[in-house]
Amino acid sequence: MFIWIFHSSLDEIIQGTLYIVYYPTYFVIAILLTFAARFLFTRFQAYELLFRRYGILFAILCVITVVIFYANILIGKQQGFTNANIQANSLLFVFYFILLIGVFMVLTRSVMKEAVMKGKQEQYERLLEYTDNLEMMYTDMQKFRHDYINILLSMSEYIRSKDVEGLSTYFDQKILPISEGMQNNNYKLGTLQNVKVQELKGILSSKLIRAQELHIDAVVEAIEPIEAVNMDSVKLCRCLGIILDNAIEEAVKCESSNLRVALVKRTGGILIAVANSCQQDGPELHQIFEKGFSTKGTGRGLGLSNLREIVSQCAGVTLDTYRKDGQFIQELEVY
Repeated sequence: MFIWIFHSSLDEIIQGTLYIVYYPTYFVIAILLTFAARFLFTRFQAYELLFRRYGILFAILCVITVVIFYANILIGKQQGFTNANIQANSLLFVFYFILLIGVFMVLTRSVMKEAVMKGKQEQYERLLEYTDNLEMMYTDMQKFRHDYINILLSMSEYIRSKDVEGLSTYFDQKILPISEGMQNNNYKLGTLQNVKVQELKGILSSKLIRAQELHIDAVVEAIEPIEAVNMDSVKLCRCLGIILDNAIEEAVKCESSNLRVALVKRTGGILIAVANSCQQDGPELHQIFEKGFSTKGTGRGLGLSNLREIVSQCAGVTLDTYRKDGQFIQELEVY
């Protein structure tokens, strides 16, 4: 650009008075490109599938680019750079750069589409699981309704004959088990009907049913209808997935394992609080968010650090973590 604008050779620009403009411009462009590269890397780091599938390809392309770039410099030094050579190389590298960007965009779009399809498939499976659970609840309620009159009639004879002892025995052996059945975990997901955001309902139902299968006392509370959450649905599900997975893994280790999820409407936002039973001798809070830290062995410990990174990328989203009365509590608030 300097050669074309000022009609001078590179040596004249560097050795002449134009170097006062040339070097600061070179520096500014380098800094801008560095920040652009960092921004793109951070932006697409969330798509783990992109780096896992095409990471080797990107590495090979980078190596080839560096080899071509420096080979061209060496050849140019041997033959002597001319203005025509420099301008031809500039056009060549601009074309090569545009080509790389094009390939990257095509691959990124392909991976994003695949990630969206995978997310929809997972959401569909979670909703199926939730629907099956609701059908089981409905079947149980139908059975109870069918037997309700018969239960009352069976008790009426004890009352008519004033057989209090027999009534007490019958109540303890027959009625109480039914009452306990009505209080089982299937009915602790009932308020999920107030969650109108399908992605959110899917991740909550899937994780809580899994917790119930592990014999964790899992309850969700959503008193008011939750019709929208001002946060990208993929990032919201990733955050809740990490929070709930860690809560389940910690709760299952406790003698009295429990998991509570509450969705509360606030002025201008939604608060999602997750509380689980935890061990008293757990690590310090500042440690669990460090990248690589884990109590589960090597190669683990990326979940909570990823959680903090995702939250930091979302405007109007805060995460508060603390322990209280033997409970590990994480509050995700979306404004």
